Amino acid sequence: MEIVMPVTLESIPSGPLGWKSTSFSQWSPFTAMSTANNLEDWSGLYVSSSKELAEAYGSDYVDQISGNGSAFIHEVHLTKSLKVVRCTDAVMGSPSVQGSIKAAHIRANLPDQIKNSLRGGPLMHSLGKLGYVLKCFHDEECNVEIIIPNNLSSLLIFLGTREMRFRNFEQIRREPGSEIPQAY
Repeated sequence: MEIVMPVTLESIPSGPLGWKSTSFSQWSPFTAMSTANNLEDWSGLYVSSSKELAEAYGSDYVDQISGNGSAFIHEVHLTKSLKVVRCTDAVMGSPSVQGSIKAAHIRANLPDQIKNSLRGGPLMHSLGKLGYVLKCFHDEECNVEIIIPNNLSSLLIFLGTREMRFRNFEQIRREPGSEIPQAY
């Protein structure tokens, strides 16, 4: 019987990565890098492997009183391959476990070659300095998300952008073919 470690190292090739909902239609990685908060363990860009899961976050970007407004769904691509810290422990998807405990769990279970290089500080920013992203469970249904440290966001391209409109926090469905065709 093979023992599977909860934290392993792998890589993600360049090309399609996943999906992200945002408040903006045009992606500017340099604005994101220069304005990002890197003071928290979980500071970074969250990319979902599922378009449906990413779309579910669209309502986070509309007016929080009326529930009206627009958000944008983007197909996220990598410009080059990236090194990945992958955690397959179900604790990562549990909403009852605090983020600080999850960060401590990742740190404690990192392979020695990474653990010895981390000098403290916020988890995602520290991993980004070493050129790593984090891949883990988003929820208890084992949906996967990839967290890109802000300092690696220049390696992302947002393609296939589509506007999502909301009324009373409910998405107003649009006709197929209404995507914004530009690449950002």
